[in-house]
Amino acid sequence: VDTTVAETTCTTLTLGGPPTVNRVYHIHTGGNVRVSTGGTDTVTYRVYIGGSIVYTTGATDLTDTTAMGYDLIVDLTVRTAGGAGVIQANGYFLTGDSVLATSRFIIDSNTTAVVLTGTPIIKTTVQFSVSNGTNQINERSAVVQILN
Repeated sequence: VDTTVAETTCTTLTLGGPPTVNRVYHIHTGGNVRVSTGGTDTVTYRVYIGGSIVYTTGATDLTDTTAMGYDLIVDLTVRTAGGAGVIQANGYFLTGDSVLATSRFIIDSNTTAVVLTGTPIIKTTVQFSVSNGTNQINERSAVVQILN
């Protein structure tokens, strides 16, 4: 994914059925990311389930302008199932940025009103703040495990 300011999907997985209470989805993605102008351009990485954002890095202002590795590990736990579901997200997003403050993002969030009926989709997305040919993300691996 590169050059656009539009939110772009990296990975999708359609679940075979509706999630049940206490079901845990363990997500691990990784690859490399690059922004064209460190200290100016931002990148936002998000995880969705059932059409709702359950994890976001927020607009992240990376310092380095060379491609750097990233790693996301997050557990999505279904606290309430159904049409007004609740997802608890715990995990982290790490980058190889040389500045520690912009290299790691720990998340502990509780998202309500998530539609967890039918066959919901889990997806990851990326969005850059500026359209530039050197902005890029390469999601080289994506694993979603059902832990229970």
